[in-house]
Amino acid sequence: VFAEPVAELGLAMALNLARNIVDADLAFRQGKELWGGDGNQTARLLSGADVGIIGFGDLGRALNRLLTGFRTRTKVYDPWLPPSILIDNG
Repeated sequence: VFAEPVAELGLAMALNLARNIVDADLAFRQGKELWGGDGNQTARLLSGADVGIIGFGDLGRALNRLLTGFRTRTKVYDPWLPPSILIDNG
């Protein structure tokens, strides 16, 4: 029931970590924002990035579906699932 909304939250957190959204917002509100390259020195792209998912139950699968739009190279680890389930889900 909660896999989709929790996966969306996980994606939001990943985007925040990659792009420093919260820190940039705080700097903007304080009038200390950096523009252009200076403001993006630590930014990373999620698109095409290597992503690891530990656990591939409902939540892991939901997150994997969301990540397909970013063309990530996703690796999954779940010692409890048979390899056939991992293969079926890409």
